[in-house]
Amino acid sequence: MTASYVTRVLRLAFLAPSVTQAILAGRLRAGVSAATLTATGGVDASWSAQEARLLPTPADAGIRRA
Repeated sequence: MTASYVTRVLRLAFLAPSVTQAILAGRLRAGVSAATLTATGGVDASWSAQEARLLPTPADAGIRRA
């Protein structure tokens, strides 16, 4: 186990709760993968920025806005 690996995986501990729930439910935005999340700069410090970047939008989910 290298320091680089630990650093990449440690970032996952700081995911927004809503993003963690979406991962467990399998409903992240298309194109988001483990590689995306562990890449340098893959996880923003701001929970709202994480949600905007990683969670599907209503358009992604086929949900129509009223």
